[in-house]
This record gives sequence, C-alpha cells and structure tokens, in this order.
Amino acid sequence: MRLPFVLATLLLLAVPVAGAGDGAWRPLPEGTATVLLATGGDTGFINPKGCQGRMGGALYRPAFTEWLRGAEPGVQPLWVSTGNLADPSLDELVPLGEMIAFYGTVPYAAAAVGRFDLEAVGAEGVAALAATAPFPLLAANLRVLETGRPLVGETAAFDTPSGRIVVIGVVEHDRTAVWGGPRTGTVVTVDPREVVPPLVAYWKGQGARVVLLSNLGYVDLAELLRAAPGVDAALASNGSVISTAPQDGFAAPTLWVGLLGQQLGRLAFDRSGALLEASAQTVAGAFPIDPLSGNPVASSAAPGSAR
Repeated sequence: MRLPFVLATLLLLAVPVAGAGDGAWRPLPEGTATVLLATGGDTGFINPKGCQGRMGGALYRPAFTEWLRGAEPGVQPLWVSTGNLADPSLDELVPLGEMIAFYGTVPYAAAAVGRFDLEAVGAEGVAALAATAPFPLLAANLRVLETGRPLVGETAAFDTPSGRIVVIGVVEHDRTAVWGGPRTGTVVTVDPREVVPPLVAYWKGQGARVVLLSNLGYVDLAELLRAAPGVDAALASNGSVISTAPQDGFAAPTLWVGLLGQQLGRLAFDRSGALLEASAQTVAGAFPIDPLSGNPVASSAAPGSAR
C-alpha cells in the first residue's frame, strides 16, 4: 500500500530532524560490535553532497566502508537494503542486474525485493538474478501460487560479533498484482501477516536477533509488527517518509530510510546482541569522504550530479 503523496509529505514534515544534517558521522555507541547500515530503494542514488548521481554517486558506499574501518575500529558493518534497487519509471534506468553486481562490491549482506524490481524484470528475472547474486535477495511473502513456495529467499542469517542476526525481506503486498512465466509459474504477493510471524518465532527460538527489511506502506508495516512479536527492529522505505529516530506507533524500533539515498539507517548491537542504537542520518553527514578526490566532503566542490 502506497501512501498518498500529501499524507507522506505530512509525515515527512512531522519527523524530527535534529542532528540529521550536521555534516559529520555521529560515533557509534560505546560497546558497539556490529552495525547494520541500511539504505532505501535508491536505484544507485546516494546523494552525498546534495546531488542525485546514479552509479557514480553510489561509489560513496565502498569509500565509506573503507573510511569506517578506521573511524570505528573493531565494528563489523552489515550493509542491507530495503529493496527497489531498480525503478523502471526513471528516464535512465540502471538495470537491476547491474545494480546487484555493484552492491556485491560494497559489499552488501542482503537486500529485499521491491515492487519496482518486479516491474523492471518480472518474476522470472528476479528469480534468475537471485540465483546468481553475490548476496541474498529476500521476499518472504512473494510466492508461487501453484506451490505456495517462496520465489526467492525468505531470510538470511549472519554470525556476527553480536551473535546471530537474521534479516527477513518483505515486499509491498498488492492483492491485484500477478507476475510469472513458464519457468516460475504464477507469482503473487501474500499477506505478510500470514508468513512472517512463524519465521520470527522460529529464529527467536534459535536465540537470534531478527531485523525486518520492508518496503510495505506505513500502516501495513505497523500492522505486521503487531502480528509478529519478537522483531528486534525494522528498516523500511516506502514513498518519501524518512525518520532519524524510531517512530511511535510501531511494536519494534522502526526507521524509515526513504528513497533516493536520503538516509542511512544504523542499528548498533553490542556483543551480547543488545540493540544499543536505532537511528538514521542524512547521507550528506554520514559519508564524509569524496571517493573521487579523496578529500572530506565538506571541502569538496558540490557538482550538479556525479555519475
């Protein structure tokens, strides 16, 4: 479910933004052992200096990863995406396969599948890319109608300094959408409230921390979290909603990282697996190094776009 533009804009204006554009990486809490770094559906955009470059702008991710090793020594980063790596409505579509290959160089640990991805290459294309991608593509509620089986992976588990962290991908649910072909069968989305709670219960029973990667709408995600107790945190993007701190009304700490590289979500876990911080900041503040010049972003010229 997509929010109407006016409602999404009102929610965006209501979000607290203190500290979001301070132009500096906020140090992680003392004791952080693992940090999930989350980006929204951005089709290659990273927006580090007010520009909206595509693949060139995306180069800030590996540059930042290198910088982070010195800035936060001993912390293991896990890059994740809420999905929608491709957007067929854009004038210059970066092919989904090209985006996935690039994300593998950052490297990303996992990405959810989004509706834009399905619209770009179809269910057969998503399934083929998932079979060769260097990281899991996840959508727990994307199912083959004839068999009930998921089209791609449902979860991905990572053994980290903070213990096992499991991410679950959830695609926006549309009761009218149908994809598929002879190699996949008929592919539909199902209500995530039917399939996600058992997955959460299983992994919580294994002692894991569970993080949801979602491109559901605002209300749909709130309902899912109420139906799936035990989720430790949710990272979400849908429309223009962004947040710098967990929002009220959700049964687990929930960050909205928005679209077009606006926000970098951070989930910081200590060695016991406790969630020390759930926050986000504007990418302009979170990516202090210009990969093209090697200079701090603050001292580099801001071109109209970086491709």
